[in-house]
Amino acid sequence: MAGKLWVVGDSFFARNRDNNSGKHLPGASWIDTFVANCELDFDWHSNSWSKGGNTNSWNLYGLYTVRNNPQYNCDTDTILFGATSIDRTVTSANTELDFDVNIGKDNLLDRVKCVTVHEMLCMNDQEQRNEAIISRQWDPVLLNSARHYYSTNWDHNWQHFTQCNWIDSTITDMRHSGSDIVFHRGCMYMWDQGLSLELADQQTTDPLYQWRNTDLFDVPSFTLGMDSMDDVFKYNSHMSPDGAERYGNTFTEWYKQR
Repeated sequence: MAGKLWVVGDSFFARNRDNNSGKHLPGASWIDTFVANCELDFDWHSNSWSKGGNTNSWNLYGLYTVRNNPQYNCDTDTILFGATSIDRTVTSANTELDFDVNIGKDNLLDRVKCVTVHEMLCMNDQEQRNEAIISRQWDPVLLNSARHYYSTNWDHNWQHFTQCNWIDSTITDMRHSGSDIVFHRGCMYMWDQGLSLELADQQTTDPLYQWRNTDLFDVPSFTLGMDSMDDVFKYNSHMSPDGAERYGNTFTEWYKQR
């Protein structure tokens, strides 16, 4: 019997949804197509650590959580790990509650937040900050201090190196321990040349970091399932149902030959 599939990533690896209507689109993620094609044992509720806006550090915590889940079997299971944009960080959201390694995703309820640095720096007026404080339960003092810190202390190249090294080292360690990890570069390099599908995800090497796990560059690009920039913003997983199915089939072919 085949083992379980565990998925760790951001919105590209999450369930699909029409962002305009808020309507969920069951079965319309490329993950659904991949799972069906390969007849994998996968459940979105118990086997997925995928969510829009997840950071690389948060996904590494997800990998840690999977590895320590009593339902995870290193000998039979497969983990699909997706990297994400460097321009994201985890920051404290509550002055009275610290991150708790034992409670998993519940940390996002009222302890920490995954955010993009650009998102924080664009909160230029009080109305925008108030919306974040209310909708995301973000302590105003911590929000303002985070904005100040990242506006002056964020070094992109250093973040790129450290995040890549954390991911590379963790995957190397888990593979040496026998874990079957499918390493997907996700959107890590997607928009380096700007918001254009013609220029998206062009890198086949990384000038800022020498990967040991170079197979992240072998995985088919998500752009193969992205038909337009409109779809990128319209759909939660950035592909239309047709595009997601097409990419799921392409990924399946690659996966079976890896």
